[in-house]
Amino acid sequence: YEMFGVGEEQKEYALYQEVTEEVAESVSEVDEVAENESENESEKEISFEEMIEEYAPTKKIPVSYFAPGTVFEGTLKAVGDVEIAGEFNGDVTSEGNVILSSAVCGNINCSDLKLRNCVLVGNVEAKGVVDISDDSKVRGNIAASEVRCAGQINGDLNVNSGISLEKTAFVCGTIKTVTISMEKGAVIKGGIEMDNSTRDER
Repeated sequence: YEMFGVGEEQKEYALYQEVTEEVAESVSEVDEVAENESENESEKEISFEEMIEEYAPTKKIPVSYFAPGTVFEGTLKAVGDVEIAGEFNGDVTSEGNVILSSAVCGNINCSDLKLRNCVLVGNVEAKGVVDISDDSKVRGNIAASEVRCAGQINGDLNVNSGISLEKTAFVCGTIKTVTISMEKGAVIKGGIEMDNSTRDER
């Protein structure tokens, strides 16, 4: 009968059953994998706070900038860095770094302090480095971890780490530090007290 095509329908039906069984088995395997993944995802569910911490953009600390031509009088408290290029009359307290490039009258409390073409009248307390350019002048006391000076300082210096004076530096006041380095041409008018306690401990 197969010679004349009588049994072809039965063959096709048998093949159809085999294919449908294979498809059913593959679908069931996919369903099992999907169920396992959904169970794992449900076990790994995170809270809303964790989602915010993971996907929320990080907050940038703002920078305060006073452009040339601006005039400010009062007290400034900042979390980020501060750059003052205008006239400023008042105290500055910042957890970040401070850059001064103008006439400033007031006390400065910050991490690092840079003076560029600046005249500062006031005391300085810095956790890090105080960097004074050759075209800058400071009239006040400075307490810092390190001082690099190429300009003029009229006041006492209390430095925990060390002082570096360039050839254009001029310091009028008492210096208290652990180490000091001077280039030829630097001028100091006042006493120098070297703290050797850390050296004796070695």
